[in-house]
Amino acid sequence: MKLFIDSNIFLSFYDFTGDDLAELDKLCLLIDDKRLDLLLPSQVIDETRRNRESTIGRSLRGFTKLPKPQIPSYFRRHGSYDAFKESQKARDKIHSQMLSDVRDQIENHELDADILIEKLFGLATRLDTTPDIVASAHHRITIGNPPGKGQSIRDAINWESLLCKVRSGRPLVLISGDGDYASPLNRDRLNTFLQTEWKERKSTDDLFYYRNLSGFFSKHHQDIKLKAETAKERHDLIDKLHQSGAFWVTHDVIARLSKHEFFSLGEAERLVAALDENSQVYLIIDDPDVHQFYGSIQSKYARDMSEESRQTLTRHLGETQAS
Repeated sequence: MKLFIDSNIFLSFYDFTGDDLAELDKLCLLIDDKRLDLLLPSQVIDETRRNRESTIGRSLRGFTKLPKPQIPSYFRRHGSYDAFKESQKARDKIHSQMLSDVRDQIENHELDADILIEKLFGLATRLDTTPDIVASAHHRITIGNPPGKGQSIRDAINWESLLCKVRSGRPLVLISGDGDYASPLNRDRLNTFLQTEWKERKSTDDLFYYRNLSGFFSKHHQDIKLKAETAKERHDLIDKLHQSGAFWVTHDVIARLSKHEFFSLGEAERLVAALDENSQVYLIIDDPDVHQFYGSIQSKYARDMSEESRQTLTRHLGETQAS
């Protein structure tokens, strides 16, 4: 199946989105398995990289300045006043450290979103923007055909790239979150003009439209949707692994973690840290379940991990065969 993802979907992972980063991990694995072919117009790459900093800056502003309550003097004799003030200091300290850490990651392009998006760009089938495609896009805008807003040519270039490069009869999934491809009557459906044009040009009705990745995964590739796959559940299990005080606890947590096929890179790094720091984990690394689990983490994520994490895995498991 051919897949097109608009730049606004990639940029949403630098902003506020209901999709979890694990959705990008799923895409990487499906592309690696040849079950999806991500079509990537050069226009999408340029837009994503060009707008990364402005998108991060906009979303970061909401977290940078935490509201500080004005405390009237008559609260000062309240029994919980001192505890409240201490909690505020603790919150401010954590907030400051989080901002410092994340700003370093932003500066060095080391956010989980950076790593996963660039990995997807490397796996995708690149569609170069040719002069003919630009000319067709200009013509499209001039006569008023969708997609796009006003005189902006960007979406028209992407659509003309798909019309030019996708062979007739091939199904295509199109994912875009800003409504440029959507019907004015129903934002969850593709624009009828585009649907008809695709059918006439490509001799197929198999053009699917979704507004986000989670909508796509709910309809396609349901075989990789797992029962316990929320970020909170993964976070709690990884915490429990770090805190494990007995071998049986480690085995239990590993069994539950093994039900999750997908982890963000940050989660994978935390799993490796538990292996290195907790004796209740590394002392049983040769037990089949623990060894198999960490072997899977090594295979899927080691290539994109920090040098320290790769060395930890190599020390405990041997040389990686990262995919």
